Amino acid sequence: MKTAIGVALLSAAGAIAIPEDFKPVSGPYHRNGGKFSAKRDSPWGGAVQEGNGWTYVVGTTKIPTITGQDEYAGTAAWVGIDGYRCSNAILQTGVQAHGDGTVRAWYEWWPEAPVYYDSKFPVKSGDVIRMSVNATSRNSGSSMLENLTTGKKIVTPYRNMRESLCLTDAEWILEYGGDSQSFADFGEWDFSDTKAIAGNKQVTATGSNIVNVRINGQTLTDCSTTNSGEVDCSYSG
Repeated sequence: MKTAIGVALLSAAGAIAIPEDFKPVSGPYHRNGGKFSAKRDSPWGGAVQEGNGWTYVVGTTKIPTITGQDEYAGTAAWVGIDGYRCSNAILQTGVQAHGDGTVRAWYEWWPEAPVYYDSKFPVKSGDVIRMSVNATSRNSGSSMLENLTTGKKIVTPYRNMRESLCLTDAEWILEYGGDSQSFADFGEWDFSDTKAIAGNKQVTATGSNIVNVRINGQTLTDCSTTNSGEVDCSYSG
């Protein structure tokens, strides 16, 4: 999924500096890209491992309880391959939480349109979700969501997609955009049991580039990684 205009990722204090010409692409809220200021704002918060040949990314998250906010406030959590240095395509899957407590699961091979599972894979606040993507080639692969709370899982295959992955970015991301009119205050939203694989190389999110959601010059997330590979993000708006 891609924002309507290019936006630059902003690194957090202590993270590796991100060149100003980086133009990341977006998650399931891509329609809201015009609200971001190029080279200053960013819809992404979380961690990105840079490298070559990433074929598998996984992370587990507990969906926070978001209530008492506007139904058009929203935050998405997802894992994916590409969209940071490489804007050709993104293989990604995750969940979207709104301010009124609504939660939806989705998948996408951007720039094809996102698809929501809805009744095929219902999710709710408090559920523990393992998210994973697997690229079997630059144009094929699969995504999987496992609800560890209910025991349900769903797998989506992708075959001979028109848009080719670069396999350079492995990501664990929170995101704002699209039909959301504001970024939902999610409190704390973390990823655990992170892993990314490229050939014989296997890493966690530790040592990733750290990015934070920034809208109209205001930083709205405070994200970091731990030595055990967790990605911890708190709302800071």
